[in-house]
Amino acid sequence: MSRDPLLRFQLLALPLALPCLFLVLVGLGSGDPWWVPGELLLLGLAGVVPGFWVQWRRPLVLWPWTGLAGMDREPAWLAGLGTRDHQVLTILVAVLLLVLNRLLYQVAPLFAGLSPLRATAPGSHLLGLLLGLVGMMGLGLTLQVGLAGVRLWLLSEMEQAELQGLPIPPLTHLFLPEGKQTHQQAGPE
Repeated sequence: MSRDPLLRFQLLALPLALPCLFLVLVGLGSGDPWWVPGELLLLGLAGVVPGFWVQWRRPLVLWPWTGLAGMDREPAWLAGLGTRDHQVLTILVAVLLLVLNRLLYQVAPLFAGLSPLRATAPGSHLLGLLLGLVGMMGLGLTLQVGLAGVRLWLLSEMEQAELQGLPIPPLTHLFLPEGKQTHQQAGPE
């Protein structure tokens, strides 16, 4: 069950974290900071809150993007997104992102030479900060979704069997194709 091909789409979120990380570093490297505590707070909120909220309330599922969304069955591993272990992982990733936030802010000046904003419009730290915020939001979402997929991928056979009887939590399906429904969205027939 944990080797379900659809679970591989969850794992594909992890490589997307690298471009987001690059956006954060280049964005923060453009210009001199104005008020460090405020910028760190903004980055922390942008990086932690969206991913944490999505994974805590309605875990994000990537496989509907593939056009496989209206299948006759929902993968059994989806029940693993509603367990206590998933919630603990969500909290741990949020804490990791807060620590990473501070580290990225300290290392970002090394990437100032890569910032197109710094070369074309000196003093455009606001645009760089916005770019960093978008990158941090993407980094938070990709790490939350990808690491949840890794946890499900590494479940033992006994843990997989325990998931069989658990209910599947309400999920966030991004870009669900028109007319396709999952069992959470289907009405009585």
